[in-house]
Amino acid sequence: MKLDVANGIVSHPAFLSHRDQRTLAVNRAQLRWLHVRHLVMYSRPGCGLCDEARVVILAARARAPFDFDEVDITGNDALELEYGIRIPVVLIDGDELFEIRIDARELDAAIAS
Repeated sequence: MKLDVANGIVSHPAFLSHRDQRTLAVNRAQLRWLHVRHLVMYSRPGCGLCDEARVVILAARARAPFDFDEVDITGNDALELEYGIRIPVVLIDGDELFEIRIDARELDAAIAS
């Protein structure tokens, strides 16, 4: 049986032979490496800490691929209330990991995990 994991064509593991189950496990492990993290930084113009964080993020992006979006909280009352005094705030895949300062080693580890 040929497994086409990349295209989502996979039988339920209960219906696979032992050899095909091993192949499926290997293919799933390979797909994990293809997962690209999504990083969001909440910031505002003129924020020196945001500028520093951006430098750290872009340097990390040169070492490992990930999507990066920067959100300006200026004028958005909900975002100002949530993040205003803590910016920059960085989320990876929706989980808040950093506020105010970003540690490059911790960022690299979070992206790699």
